[in-house]
Amino acid sequence: MKYLVKLALMVFMLAGFVSAASAQGPAPRHIGFFSLNGGTQSHDEEFGQGGTFSIYLETGSISTSHKISGGSILDVGAGVWVWKDLAIGFAVNTFKDKEDITVGAQIPNPLFFDQPRTTSVGLKDLKHKQRAVHLQAIYFFPITSEFDVAFSVGPSFFKVKQDLVSDLGPANVSEGAFPFTSVSLANVGVVTHQETATGFNIGADASYMVTRWVGGGFFMRFARAKVDLPLGGGQTKTIDAGGFQVGGGVRVRF
Repeated sequence: MKYLVKLALMVFMLAGFVSAASAQGPAPRHIGFFSLNGGTQSHDEEFGQGGTFSIYLETGSISTSHKISGGSILDVGAGVWVWKDLAIGFAVNTFKDKEDITVGAQIPNPLFFDQPRTTSVGLKDLKHKQRAVHLQAIYFFPITSEFDVAFSVGPSFFKVKQDLVSDLGPANVSEGAFPFTSVSLANVGVVTHQETATGFNIGADASYMVTRWVGGGFFMRFARAKVDLPLGGGQTKTIDAGGFQVGGGVRVRF
């Protein structure tokens, strides 16, 4: 919600600027446009993963937590004008993150009931990746022959890949020597889940054309979808895909 508020404030500021400056003259006509941007996407989300298994006539348990943080994006867009200042287009961007996690476990004792032992193992470079296609209806507000701003809205289609800890069981338990005061986890695996989801996007873009054909600009966009991840053991977790995006780069008109 806080990112929507930020976007709304920025959109209102741009809209006010458009209203004040629109009398200065329209931009020259083109057929279509292309953009190439670098930027960042905000994301701050944590979720847990855990499960139980039977061993030594008791129940063992495991747990870990995952964190998805913000990072850089590469954004490519294109479109065509369909009627006056109205255009249709799309943007494609990718976002990657990785994390190190610690898997903790409580393992029952093979000799004594209700005396579980605690152990843990670290896993490095678990990956999270998002790829999104944003379809957009775009309305341009020409300010001068070189400068315009545009507002866009439309559906977004996400593909999310997330590395998760695979199901653990008795086969992953490695016992120490008698009297079994120490225990460890062995051969802990990672499985990559891929899910898709449909959401929405809303954004704004400001462009300044150095020549009739080439210029630069910046954009801001909020995109969101809900993705269900299978955590194992019949459990699922709904996480957010997308976030608040800002960036800038090259603008081409043709």
